[in-house]
Amino acid sequence: MTHEIRRNIILTLIHRPQAQFNELSNVQSNKLSYHLNKLIDEGIIQRTDKGYELTSEGRTLATNIEGDTGASVRYPTQIVMIAARDENGRILAQQRLKEPYYGYWGLPAGKLNFGWNPEERAKRDLYEETGLTAGNIRFCAIEYIKTYEEDTLLHHHIMHVYEATNCTGELIKETHKAKNKWMSVEEYRLQQRFPGDWIFKWLSQKDFFVVEGELYMKEKAFVGAKTVSIQQLTQH
Repeated sequence: MTHEIRRNIILTLIHRPQAQFNELSNVQSNKLSYHLNKLIDEGIIQRTDKGYELTSEGRTLATNIEGDTGASVRYPTQIVMIAARDENGRILAQQRLKEPYYGYWGLPAGKLNFGWNPEERAKRDLYEETGLTAGNIRFCAIEYIKTYEEDTLLHHHIMHVYEATNCTGELIKETHKAKNKWMSVEEYRLQQRFPGDWIFKWLSQKDFFVVEGELYMKEKAFVGAKTVSIQQLTQH
């Protein structure tokens, strides 16, 4: 919401269920009418017998702006990550063939889409990206990860991590987005991969982990990682 008049209209209606025309802005009435009509055409506000109010789309928009200034708000990206294991203890590694992190090995993962819960998204991503169906799936960790390049915060992820075992199906070795390969832990550690070995602690135990960490990059390459905190919660 970059236009000042429209931003002020939205801010007024964020804090008031309805407002009359002259309560929305102190600009000239012809300018206000123009921008009101634009917002109505875009489905963000509507006129009722009580005045102007936000539509359902407008109320959704309100969650993405700062309520005092109208500035856009960035939120952490919600991710599901799947740690699939076979009967020999190997993990299913995935090499990214797209940015960000092109060429790096990690675990199958995808954004948590609006309207999905994490477990159903994890099952679907595993099948769509690898061709495998999890016989058993377990919610094993949440990661809060910030990635920095020099002093700039590039990414802020919240990762819902699931362990998948007893997988069936034929592994898709490569798509336009990634390559998939079963690897031992030792083989995985030799790859150009995402830093941090938290995953191996999860896979060796049955407790639930809450991890806060930071990753560091320089010239598009990872140069380090730091574990800020790990909480281990015993599951009964």
